[in-house]
Amino acid sequence: MVYKILLIALITFVTTIKSDVLLVLILFLTLLLLLFYNPKIKAQLLEVILILLAIFFTAFISTFFEDNILYNIIRDSWYLLKPVLIIFAAYFIISKIQDKLFLFKAIIYVGIFTAIIHLINVLPIVIEGGRRISEIRGSSGRGNILEVFSLTFLFFNRENRFFKSKYLKYAVYALLILSILLYFSRTMLLLIFVISFSMKGYLKITNRSLRYIAVSLISILSIFAYINTLDISADSPGINGFLYKVKIAPSEIFETEIDINDPRDLWDHFRAYEAIKAIELSKKEGIRAVIFGNGLGSLVDLDLKVKLSGEELQYIPIIHNGYVFIFFKAGLVGLFLYLLLLLKLYLNIYHSNLNDKYIFTRRLLSTIGIYYLLTSFVITGIYNPSDICLILLGGALFLESYFKKLEKVK
Repeated sequence: MVYKILLIALITFVTTIKSDVLLVLILFLTLLLLLFYNPKIKAQLLEVILILLAIFFTAFISTFFEDNILYNIIRDSWYLLKPVLIIFAAYFIISKIQDKLFLFKAIIYVGIFTAIIHLINVLPIVIEGGRRISEIRGSSGRGNILEVFSLTFLFFNRENRFFKSKYLKYAVYALLILSILLYFSRTMLLLIFVISFSMKGYLKITNRSLRYIAVSLISILSIFAYINTLDISADSPGINGFLYKVKIAPSEIFETEIDINDPRDLWDHFRAYEAIKAIELSKKEGIRAVIFGNGLGSLVDLDLKVKLSGEELQYIPIIHNGYVFIFFKAGLVGLFLYLLLLLKLYLNIYHSNLNDKYIFTRRLLSTIGIYYLLTSFVITGIYNPSDICLILLGGALFLESYFKKLEKVK
């Protein structure tokens, strides 16, 4: 029971409450429990941990060549080491829970709880009408990937293990889908399809999967082309405001010509702008910064002050693009290591045919790799501070070896 409570607390503090203080408390309690046990670390976990530590130490060594402030160095150290700690904590906690499927139950139930809370907050605003999407999201939340995984695990639960009544299961479907839609999050909507495709094994490179991917891409491009014909703006209320965000999605990330004197142009393409400034600064620092990064505590100079999280800032420690973030801190070496990690996770989809639970877990690991491949463009990937995938990754790394060993014992 203690470990189940620890797991639910870890999920809640990472994804919902988002408190580093409470998270540190949970990680400290986990560390205390580790003193009484000697958990066996399997190869897959060791590989993931070592790659993440290698990225950290590349940035750490680069720090000695910079004149970075100690506070910023400590903050970056926590930011880069947090994934390692959460993954290992989740691995250990799942290893001590007898019900090995409790991880998925916890994700489903916490997801349902957060969906209820979200709907309580957002429905009155939506019913009121006339509000811009940015105002709705600012009042009720900008997204929660936990609910996407909650919906996915519920969908793939063929035995109806988590709900005795199929009608209750359908009601939960409706609850989660409505909550997800009302986040008005482009990332969440895309990930519903990507995660579902991946968990079905369709992102394994085969003739059939390539056909599915081609049809999906054609459909997405057709929808995007239609949206681009619409006369909509950022100030449009309701669904038109959301469609405008969809319309500018590619340029929001990849635009290179940005008028910083036009507040709308700058804000619409701010993610691209901060990435450009980070790359420019690394190039300016020379070949050493390009290869090994600017180190822990390094700041991106935006060349202007912008209001972020209620503060006027010109120098920022973190940017949205995870690939550029890693490049800025740990250079091309760190970026190579990160891509290697994502590749290793993706290759889990090419599994040996053992039992269904083993296949499901391998597909989950592959899905996490694909998830980070996509989200690293917009929300720092594995370094997203409120990411449920870190817990899923730690749990899945244990379950993969557990179900494989279980099959061999039979």
